[in-house]
Formats: sequence, structure tokens, C-alpha cells
Amino acid sequence: MPQASAAIPFSQRWRRHGWWCLGLGVVWLAAWLRLPGPVCLFRKLTGWPCPLCGGTRAFRALAHGDWTVALWTSPLAVLLGLALGVWWLYHLASLMGVGLPSRWPAVPRPWRQPLLWLLLAAVLANWAYRLATGQR
Repeated sequence: MPQASAAIPFSQRWRRHGWWCLGLGVVWLAAWLRLPGPVCLFRKLTGWPCPLCGGTRAFRALAHGDWTVALWTSPLAVLLGLALGVWWLYHLASLMGVGLPSRWPAVPRPWRQPLLWLLLAAVLANWAYRLATGQR
């Protein structure tokens, strides 16, 4: 039977959840401060946006609460940003000792391949959207 989060010593909770909180917090802070993002090597070499281009701009818009710009720039990055926000809240609550499960359940084997295909389709649809709207 898993141990309740509050019963786990803080040092052990820090090792499990603290680094996630810190790392995701730094990513959010960098987006909010509008620090320079990485240069897209694919775009630099080909002149075309890569499937994930626009993600940094979308994260910055999300960090400033500008949903319209974020969705226009990269709908997939908005979903990823929301998922990272939920992930950060989970780790923060676990770090503070709230009784959440310490591990996520594994994805059942029959679901793995369809989920990977769904993820690939989402990335390609986001890329097609960016190319169709002329975002380069």
C-alpha cells in the first residue's frame, strides 16, 4: 500500500517533486520574462517552420494571459502549456505533503501505440495549421 505524502519525509518529497517544481517554475518564469528562446535549426537551414515552431512564442503569450495570440501561434503548444501547468501543480501539491498518488499509473500496453499515433497526428496537424496560415 502506498504511503501518504505527508508521512514521507520532506527530503524524500524534495527529491521526487521539488526538482520538477523548480524546473517547471523556471520555464514559466523565463516565458513570463520573455527571455530569448532557442533558435530553430530546422527553420534556419530550410526557411520553413518545424512542426513545433511557435511553441516559445505561444508559451510567452500564455504566461502573459494572451490566449488569442497563443492559440493563433501554436494550438498544440497551448495544450502542452496547460499540461505542464497541471504537472507543476501536481508536483507542488505533492511537495507540500498533500495526499496525492506518488506515481502515475502506467499506460496500458494496448493503448501505447494508438496514443503515439495520436500524438504524431497532433504534431503534424499543428504543423499543417502553421503552414496553412502562413506563419513562418
